[in-house]
Amino acid sequence: NAIEIASSGQSIEDIKEGLFLQLNQLELSDSEISRSLDIAGLKEKLNEVESLRDLETFYKHVFEGLGRRLNKKNEFIAELSGLIETIVQQLSDLSLDIKSENAKEGLSSKDRWRITETMGKEVTSIREGVLRAESLASLKDMLAERINSLNSNVNELMSIESSRVKEAEENTKKISKKLHKVEVKVSSLKASLNKAHEQAFTDQLTGVANRRAYDQRIKVEYERLKRSKGSLIIAIIDIDHFKRINDNYGHPAGDKVLKTVSQLINKQVRESDFFGRVGGEEFTVIFVESDIENALKRLNDFRERVQGCKFGIKGQRLL
Repeated sequence: NAIEIASSGQSIEDIKEGLFLQLNQLELSDSEISRSLDIAGLKEKLNEVESLRDLETFYKHVFEGLGRRLNKKNEFIAELSGLIETIVQQLSDLSLDIKSENAKEGLSSKDRWRITETMGKEVTSIREGVLRAESLASLKDMLAERINSLNSNVNELMSIESSRVKEAEENTKKISKKLHKVEVKVSSLKASLNKAHEQAFTDQLTGVANRRAYDQRIKVEYERLKRSKGSLIIAIIDIDHFKRINDNYGHPAGDKVLKTVSQLINKQVRESDFFGRVGGEEFTVIFVESDIENALKRLNDFRERVQGCKFGIKGQRLL
């Protein structure tokens, strides 16, 4: 009989079946993540689960593994999230500034319309006053009064226009400063994304291209080969007796050997070709538009360059 989970009604076997399905989907969707998380090992551990305690141990194993592998990615994502949040906030502030400017512009338009309408009424009043005037004296007084009123309206209109222009200039400066800040943040975000993209295709130990970069490049070269009917040569390189170096001198020494060999060969590879580390002490070279004789000659040059390298530890030569 299957053990039942009181809170959900699911049995251990139901949970295991669901987890197996998710692991299989992850394994099919991304081979890089599958290798990184050791999906095959997780399946073996899941198969051994028979009780709630076993299931708890399995979950703990999974989460600890994910925590170690995603720690650096989480730090980078947090940094990018901060940048994005800042940009969104500044864009929001900018939108409020524009709305405020539009509101002020609307108020100024109403004031200009009010003053223009008043001035029109004054002109109409002058015309009617001229028709009603009974003497030159009364006409003179009426004209003086209306002209003074018109002059006041003109001065008020000029004052409003002057204030509007000044406010517009100040708001333009504020908006320009905020736009500049947004541009700086966007540039910083772009640089961070470019760096992340570069790191995703670079072997962190040696600094040369990694397996992900190789998988992408070989697809590109294969499609090019189908179109052009040219030539493509792939060579696999490894380091003889590398395990002996790790066993006798430790992994730090082995890491130094990998870095040295990688940089020696990488400097000799043409820009049109490809060189990268695909795993352990294994490297690969893609020769584009090269015949086998030339490729063999260049590979031998690589070997001689490594052979001529004087690399040692504690007075003993390793390469």
